[in-house]
Amino acid sequence: MGVSRAQYVMQMSVNVKLRTIHHLACSGGTVISKAVQAMANTLVISEIHPDELFYRFNPFDPTQLLLAQTKLGNNSHLRRSIFLRRIAECVELADTGGLTLVLRDHTHYDYSARPQVPQYPALLGALSAHYETCSLLTIRNPLEAFISLQKNGWNQAVSDFDDYCQRYETMVSHYQTLNAGLLRYEDFCADPDTFMLRTCELLDLNFNASFRDALQQIPMTGDSGRGRQLGAIQTLSPKPVSRELAQQANQSDAFNRLAERFNYSIA
Repeated sequence: MGVSRAQYVMQMSVNVKLRTIHHLACSGGTVISKAVQAMANTLVISEIHPDELFYRFNPFDPTQLLLAQTKLGNNSHLRRSIFLRRIAECVELADTGGLTLVLRDHTHYDYSARPQVPQYPALLGALSAHYETCSLLTIRNPLEAFISLQKNGWNQAVSDFDDYCQRYETMVSHYQTLNAGLLRYEDFCADPDTFMLRTCELLDLNFNASFRDALQQIPMTGDSGRGRQLGAIQTLSPKPVSRELAQQANQSDAFNRLAERFNYSIA
């Protein structure tokens, strides 16, 4: 019996380069991901994770429904095997369409949605044995991101701001150990062209100088931020910081290390 094209891609995938982008929730990742998709012949698959399996309305995907509503979904080896086959299918489809594939990780699940952060980023852990990868981590002032995280009710696993910053530090350490590029959302807002030129260098993409013209037409999951209705990339006014949160920030060694390292401050 012959093998499918996707199975062949899996067998030969060590020669395939996969590009990945990573960021925490509420840190400007969606607009950056839109800008990445606006590069020449580029396709972003948004917010994926090999372990984030839920039972939800999804008529097109009976396999997800089967796994999520049975104990089979608890089998991590089976779950990741199916996930990798689907990545291989995406590689095949993108290649057929002449597109460069970029995988947008749901990094929030690893670093903000679990009681304990993992010892290794899950997506890269699943991909690394099968693909060559090049990755980009984008960050934002932890205060700005945390305020929106609280507002959206996505901070249930995070005990307080110091815990959030410790998780943030762990994330940065993990990705830098893996030689991922690191760029700041604030620099994207201040100088989008320079930021995207550097992004294209890091991810080996072809730059499209007209990328800003396409942003409003690109659909992307996770589009929850204040800037989603704006017609242009711009620096937004700082969010008000409560007295309690400012006190937590001043007392957080993790935040102060991040602030010094990445030139952040309490607005």
